[in-house]
Amino acid sequence: MRYQIRPALFEEVKEGWVWLSPAATPFPGHIRIYSPAMRRWIVCEQRVIDTTFRRIYNDPSKGRTLPSQGSVLVISAYYRDRLGLESDGGSDIELEIRQARGPIAGVIAGVTHPSSAVRTATWLGLLSIVLGGLSLGIALILR
Repeated sequence: MRYQIRPALFEEVKEGWVWLSPAATPFPGHIRIYSPAMRRWIVCEQRVIDTTFRRIYNDPSKGRTLPSQGSVLVISAYYRDRLGLESDGGSDIELEIRQARGPIAGVIAGVTHPSSAVRTATWLGLLSIVLGGLSLGIALILR
């Protein structure tokens, strides 16, 4: 499906979600966005564009607008760069968006999150799982 790409709001550039209309899935949660042209993908949270978001985004003092019809994706520069999309947004791009399920989707979303604090916490959590498994294995062997 072709999506009109718009830049994220300034206060949301380090958030792990994108705003989407229409919704890719009926359920809130993680989605996988794939760019066939660039052969890159991301996993992030889905937020659905509603009237409140449109009112905030279309604030006349900000000089930006969302189209009233068609498929729209409001996405940060970080995620646009990871997908290999134009850095300023404002274009029409072919993307495949589908639901991402399971704990692995959450881990991938954490490892590729725009915030370095979230990325670091995710890597430390993964490291602790590995070290815990290693400790358990050693304890069972030496028992």
